[in-house]
Amino acid sequence: PVPLPHSEQLVTLNATHQQSGSYASAFALSYKQIDALRRDARSFSSVSGYNTIVRPVGAGDGTRISLLIEVTPDLFQTLGVQPKLGRVITTTDQNGPVVVINNAFWRERLHSDPKAIGSAITVSGKTRTVIGILPSSLRFPQGVNDAAVYVPIALNAKGEDDYNFDSAAAIARL
Repeated sequence: PVPLPHSEQLVTLNATHQQSGSYASAFALSYKQIDALRRDARSFSSVSGYNTIVRPVGAGDGTRISLLIEVTPDLFQTLGVQPKLGRVITTTDQNGPVVVINNAFWRERLHSDPKAIGSAITVSGKTRTVIGILPSSLRFPQGVNDAAVYVPIALNAKGEDDYNFDSAAAIARL
């Protein structure tokens, strides 16, 4: 079990591809597959995706390589997570220059500033506005204890995100 509301309802989704007579399992689903499951699957109340990478993140204390989690706009709804302060990423933020930070980032990089909501940080050279701070109990993806930022996945015409990924780890709620 993970410390999330009704964690018994959360499942990870994997793709299976047949290659030369044997089946190979892939951790990530394409963004098209995630959208199709979100739209058509009847067994899930929500389906979301995320990618975990490291990128330069600049705050008042300078720029450091930090954990970056790209998320589909409905990820926090799927997880059942409410912010400690501000709000989480939603579908209205899909292509917006926003960021949600975890509690460790807020403490370590923004010095627990109560006025952090609305402040600007840079992620991979792009200025983004902090819209939410997650509770200290949240460790997502599982085990993340370091300072991390969450940004909405924005897709280009080729179906790739800002980092040239065309797929993401998928999680769903039954």
